[in-house]
Amino acid sequence: MSVYYMAILSWVLLYLFSSMQETLPWTHCGNETVVKGCPSTQKPLFEPCLPENLTLDGKPTDSLWIRAPSELFFHEVVTKVNPQVRFPGTVSWSLLLCLLGGWIVTYLNVIRGKISFRKTAIVPAIMVTLFLCAIFGTITSDPGFQNGLHYFFSFDWHSLRKPDMWNDAATQVALSLGTGTSLLQLLGRRGSKYRGLVHDAVIVILVNIIVSFFSGVVVFSCLGYVSKAINRTCIKFLQEGFGTLFSVVPAALANLPGSV
Repeated sequence: MSVYYMAILSWVLLYLFSSMQETLPWTHCGNETVVKGCPSTQKPLFEPCLPENLTLDGKPTDSLWIRAPSELFFHEVVTKVNPQVRFPGTVSWSLLLCLLGGWIVTYLNVIRGKISFRKTAIVPAIMVTLFLCAIFGTITSDPGFQNGLHYFFSFDWHSLRKPDMWNDAATQVALSLGTGTSLLQLLGRRGSKYRGLVHDAVIVILVNIIVSFFSGVVVFSCLGYVSKAINRTCIKFLQEGFGTLFSVVPAALANLPGSV
């Protein structure tokens, strides 16, 4: 599980370092993203979907949908996912350096003991919550976020027949319970000196569930805003795994007034 989260952290670090440029790379089609579906560097931030048989800038499109630059940046620059298993591709050195940096920072925090680790864990937890509140407060001032919230709270009974839905739900439950289980193991080392072990573990699980739910509200608010900006339905923007998060939120924040 640590390796799994560290891989995600490497993506975040790559976005962090990429944001230090004068022009955010996921707001336009640069040299690395002028591949499949990205029209040109002169086009707006959000591009509408175009059928496969149309031409753009005098060139035929070779993908079913024209995608936004933020989508291409995540798939073609950050993860560089190859759909064919037979061709694993090459090593992304920038992502490898970010992964190494994440492990080094984690090691430096853990090696100094639990006191140092506790201090470094509290600050990010509070900052993430404040950051989510800031994004939600900003995105709700722009049109379109209601579409994402409507899609988020709409229930599709036919989804209960899909095994993938149950798999995702079980994964979320396992991750939420995992925080409480880890806390039980950590506090259990103190033996009989600590009496509020179960109480604190339950609180951690509840806080994790609330923050996870609020994170979903924020992400789908951004999804609705971006979907309205490109005249695209929310369902067409949803992707597997973390694709929706890393494609929608950066695009939404970059297109807000005063962002870039």
